[in-house]
Amino acid sequence: MIRAIYFALCFGIALFGLFVITQINLTIGLSVFALFIVKFLLMLPTYQEVKWNLNQMIKLKLMEIIKQSF
Repeated sequence: MIRAIYFALCFGIALFGLFVITQINLTIGLSVFALFIVKFLLMLPTYQEVKWNLNQMIKLKLMEIIKQSF
């Protein structure tokens, strides 16, 4: 849950950087946007993580079905 909040916060601050670019100062806005968009992109799950999580969920579900059948 904390990771999801941090993920959303990075995206929100990156958008705030775009607002700063248009309304306040170009260099400050660009630096804020660049920093937080990189942090946001680094937090995106990789294909391997998603695949591993799906495999774990499938295994757990199969074990649950097997236990119920006995």
